[in-house]
Amino acid sequence: MLTAASAFSVVRHQLRRRRLLLFAALCAIAFLALAIEAAEPEVFGIDYTVRTLVQAERSPALERPMRWISDLGSGAVLIPLNLALLGFFLLRGHGWALWVPILTAGSVLVEGLGRWIVHRPRPKGTHHGFPSGHVTGAVVFFGAVIFLLWTADLPRHWRWFGSGLAVVVLGIAYSRIYLNAHWFSDVLGGLSGGAAYLALGICWLERRRAEGDDGE
Repeated sequence: MLTAASAFSVVRHQLRRRRLLLFAALCAIAFLALAIEAAEPEVFGIDYTVRTLVQAERSPALERPMRWISDLGSGAVLIPLNLALLGFFLLRGHGWALWVPILTAGSVLVEGLGRWIVHRPRPKGTHHGFPSGHVTGAVVFFGAVIFLLWTADLPRHWRWFGSGLAVVVLGIAYSRIYLNAHWFSDVLGGLSGGAAYLALGICWLERRRAEGDDGE
């Protein structure tokens, strides 16, 4: 029987999914606009401007820290983090914990497809610059962690810890430009594409949760 509390939960999930779908659509539009422009031979003027400004701030003392920050978006770091997160939530009885590793793995395929289609050179001349894979993976993984920490039944300090992970994502985005690994628009592509993909993934999870509440 559908109680008032469960009915309210279903409505809440539906409203949240609609907002997420709108957000995903806006991010997808931004990503597609960037991808279309990035496929052209010319580089955006703002890309040169941002690179000049960021490269002017390079310092030998920052090289290693920036590489450490950049590595947080690499597969060598995200794979162990996904496994650790999976264990953390499974031990607390959350059966949907596998959602994050699956979502992160899927983002690699989406990002790889975007790179293959756009085929944009990086600042150093190598290929496959758009979108930034480090940024895309960071947005999806750390964004999923933030969502789970805020919606799971955990102490409040875990939520504030999760919110701080947004700074990590921005740090990774900046480090990719600092290390001259990507153009500014590559990073924007990773942010917008990753956010669109993440929002769709959260919508799917919210629907599963709503179905679970409805079936109780």
